[in-house]
Amino acid sequence: MPSCDLASPIDVAERLNEAIRTLAALPDGERRWLRARMTQWPALAPASEELFALLVARGGEPEPVRARPPAPSPEAIDRMLPTLAWLSWLDRRQRQVILARAHRVSWWKLSARFGVSERSVQRWHAEAVALIARRLATDAEAA
Repeated sequence: MPSCDLASPIDVAERLNEAIRTLAALPDGERRWLRARMTQWPALAPASEELFALLVARGGEPEPVRARPPAPSPEAIDRMLPTLAWLSWLDRRQRQVILARAHRVSWWKLSARFGVSERSVQRWHAEAVALIARRLATDAEAA
């Protein structure tokens, strides 16, 4: 594994967040095959009366459009690959917390999911990031 000059757990957490968001922003080429679109009838365009009725039902507001995240840079993809390998050093619960926080899941939602206090989930997150930082430091000293 290449040596990393990550000085603190904060740097490790930022790098993990970047890697997980980079992975989420990559296009998924298999998605269309897994959805089995080939067996469905094509969607019909709604009539103008139906569109107007939908618009009135929403109070005149158009339907919000979900924007895809911008495509990641090649440098971000190169940083992503070794960074995601760090997750193998964690147990399942720690990985779940790291992934959820990278996707901006709030502490209170995580605490409800695990059935513990928000402070406990924050401690798990901090312990996971510190474990990775320690492992990176010992790997850098050994190299």
